[in-house]
Amino acid sequence: MLFKTYVRGCWLALGLLFYSCSWANDRIALVIGNSAYASAPLVNPKNDAASMSKLLREAGFSVITTMDASQTQMRQSVSEFGQKIRQPEVKFALFYYAGHGVQMDWKNYLIPVNANISNSEDVRRQGVDVSDLVGFMQNHKGKSFLVILDACRDDPFADRFRPPAKGLTQFDAPVGSMLAYSTSPGKVALDGEGNNGLYTSYLVRELAVKSAKLEDVFKRVRLSVRLSSNGLQVPWETTSLEEDVYLFPGQVKTLSQAELEQELRKEVAAWNLVKDSRDHVAITQFLREYPSGNMSELAHASLARILSAQAAGEILRLARKSAALATAEKAYKDQLQEVATQTAHASAARVAAIRAEELRQQALAAAQQAQREEQQRLAIAKAEQERADAARREALRLTQEQTIAKAQEERIAAEQQAAARREEARVAQAQAQAQAQAQAQALRLATEQSQAQQREAVRIANEQRLAVAQAEATDRERARIEAQRQAQLAADQRQKDAARLAQAQLNAQKAEADRIAATERQAREEAILQTQAQKALDERYAAAKEEAGGKPLPQSMVLAAPQIVLATTPFFGGREQHQRQFTLGDVYSMRVIDSFNKSEVPLIYRVSSVEESADRVEYNNGEYVSDLMGNILRNVRGNSATPRQFYPADLSIGKRWTTMFIQDRAGGIRYTFKYQVRVVAKERIVVPAGSFEAYKIQADGFNMQLGARIERTIWVAPGVNPDIAHDYKVTLNNGRIDEWTRTELVKLEQKDTSQLTQAVR
Repeated sequence: MLFKTYVRGCWLALGLLFYSCSWANDRIALVIGNSAYASAPLVNPKNDAASMSKLLREAGFSVITTMDASQTQMRQSVSEFGQKIRQPEVKFALFYYAGHGVQMDWKNYLIPVNANISNSEDVRRQGVDVSDLVGFMQNHKGKSFLVILDACRDDPFADRFRPPAKGLTQFDAPVGSMLAYSTSPGKVALDGEGNNGLYTSYLVRELAVKSAKLEDVFKRVRLSVRLSSNGLQVPWETTSLEEDVYLFPGQVKTLSQAELEQELRKEVAAWNLVKDSRDHVAITQFLREYPSGNMSELAHASLARILSAQAAGEILRLARKSAALATAEKAYKDQLQEVATQTAHASAARVAAIRAEELRQQALAAAQQAQREEQQRLAIAKAEQERADAARREALRLTQEQTIAKAQEERIAAEQQAAARREEARVAQAQAQAQAQAQAQALRLATEQSQAQQREAVRIANEQRLAVAQAEATDRERARIEAQRQAQLAADQRQKDAARLAQAQLNAQKAEADRIAATERQAREEAILQTQAQKALDERYAAAKEEAGGKPLPQSMVLAAPQIVLATTPFFGGREQHQRQFTLGDVYSMRVIDSFNKSEVPLIYRVSSVEESADRVEYNNGEYVSDLMGNILRNVRGNSATPRQFYPADLSIGKRWTTMFIQDRAGGIRYTFKYQVRVVAKERIVVPAGSFEAYKIQADGFNMQLGARIERTIWVAPGVNPDIAHDYKVTLNNGRIDEWTRTELVKLEQKDTSQLTQAVR
């Protein structure tokens, strides 16, 4: 460990010796551009760093530029830069970084090109903690610091590791410094399509403007990037600068009171031309001309309202279009379902018809088979009948032959016996002849009777077989007729189904033709609307194209106002959009405490009129008047002849701005007031209405005619329309305190609570 420390110290000493001649200046800068990452290379950081280095050298900075730096190189450069910051001759130190960066546990880490990140521990071990750099800027009076981080590209580690949150996290700027981010916390920056990233391309252009204050530069950059990215990228800054800082100082002229009032009237005239406009381009152009003017916070608040309304209108339009498309899609799906149902019915009918036809064919085949079998059976029966007749004739012939043979044998025997018994033969012959005749007659009768019985049996059998055959033929004929009837019914059904299917197909074709016609008609209408919108956009954004670097603006631009609600962290006090939503009938009960005698006077503000288009809220039927941000324009002292801005468009610790306004009082007296205003803290404050987490605004000003010093301390909580508390102190030029009061919120009756945050406890 000692050896490593020794080696590191040697390297640091050599580095300091090597660069000692480069830092011999009251303005120093360290510029790092990392592009050559192994897993997620970037195109523009090296170009961005080169452009920034060139500009800073032109501005008189001693610049050290490091490209594609390893962790060792980055830490060594940062350490050297931090050591030089402490040198008494250094008055302005600037750090610029372009490349990959991530946040982890509310800290920001810059990623060297040789980093191999696979988990959160790798980020802490291999990254370069921005807190180390900021730590060098602590407790240095009379010095100014600027840190610019263009380090929020997407997907820095490809698929190897996904950080728990995108982009960088904000932290409060040390005293005398400004921290600038290329995009809002938790978001990613666009790498750009040209030689430089989107953010740095505008940053270099605006920084090159002579006599431009840093705060004005970054306000213009924010507007340009927001406009060019169609609202996808919105840069942010946190600042604790205690004086105006310039990259190119030039001649800063001190204006007289008359000249200041003349400049104020000029700014008011420009503001009056655009303040009632609903065109965000007009407001944007005003802000480019007066980025830190006496109406800039009013303009930012107006721009936020315009963009919010545009976004809401676009969301409503898209919702309506989505609903219309959903209705059309449902109707189309219903038509498709109806066609599918009809097709299914037709298909079922077609299947039934095919089945009926199959059954008919089967019945016809069965009838034909039965007919063939009957013919075969009748042929067999005929053959059997013929064989039976032949057998019967043969049997009759044999019987006759046997009878004749027997008779002959008996005759021969009788003749032989007759010789022996002639006498007896004569008598016996006669008897025998008579007996033979009787027997022959009986045999003949028996034979005839047998033949008759056989013929009768054959006749009866034939009749039975004929009856059965006739019955079977009748059944077959009946089945054939039924099959023919079923086949005819099936054929009729097929014709009906075919007709229904044809009609369904015609209906489907007609529905499809109607849908295509409607789609074409909608496309034509949208084309016409798009042409009209394009023409309007061309006219609206012609002036803004020059500010967008000559690149064409998006054809359909809807710049949604970002929701500025950034939670507090251990290193950041938070940032919130400041918009008040006044509603007719709201009542704010206050008490005014005299700090001299501690007496109290009640003060009631009842909202009696709200005119958003005129940026005007009336209380107590016109007794008091304010704008939509709550700046009082009329009270018991008099009327404001010009706008005032004690409240910022967004609240964050360190934010500062100016307000200069003219007030007309009774008797024709006119006073001019000028204030330096700043958000100094975020703290919990307890008043009779409750406990609130509030931002503390400090406004220090003068009555320029009387020379009186005026101190205001205002506590505001996002979502709460009235001030939580307001201290007001007037010290005359002779040192005497003329007025010293404290106004506190006693009771809040506010109808619209949609903007209330966790500030109220």
